[in-house]
Amino acid sequence: MLAALALGQTPSPPQYPPVFSVQFFETQLTAASNSTTYGQNFYDSTRGLLRQDRFSGLTDVMCATGLPMTSDTMCSHLVINDMRYLYYPALNSCCYCCNSTDGCGALNQTWLTGAQYVGTDIIYGTQAYVWNQSNNFYYETAVPTPTQRTPLGLFREQPGLLDYFEYLTFAPYNPITAFVLPNECASPPLCGGICPIFRGPSTTPVEL
Repeated sequence: MLAALALGQTPSPPQYPPVFSVQFFETQLTAASNSTTYGQNFYDSTRGLLRQDRFSGLTDVMCATGLPMTSDTMCSHLVINDMRYLYYPALNSCCYCCNSTDGCGALNQTWLTGAQYVGTDIIYGTQAYVWNQSNNFYYETAVPTPTQRTPLGLFREQPGLLDYFEYLTFAPYNPITAFVLPNECASPPLCGGICPIFRGPSTTPVEL
């Protein structure tokens, strides 16, 4: 255990990286099923951009219900110009889900403000600080300086759902092509499923 923690001290609050990309392994547990998938996140808070790719769209409720899926396929969330699109590259299809006014923009970099320090944990041999923000448990490397820490994972606990993202890689930048809007998203139809719930006065942000 770190010396500072041995003295009963709480580490400095976390600072979510403003720009980064990660590859992840996701495990999702519900009362009805368990599912896993690989994916990748691209995030740029300075421009309000987000892209989240899942190799199995069925593990994400928006992707699974946004457009009719006759078989499992890759699905991406794209937040560009404050609009959230769902893109299905293998189907050459895209639909518009909701926008930042609906709570569907990119996650705010300050979302960890006021997070409660839980303690330390070991994530695949790496010591981690654990923070709780409204039952979203954020894991980062146990380094004294917040800006030098690296995200290690995110565990989300919601009614009927446990969702864990294990970050396999981390880079403090994004590929130049990460936020190119596909042609299919130029004039897309409206997404179905749960997206219409957000297209209204909702102020509950969609999680990253």
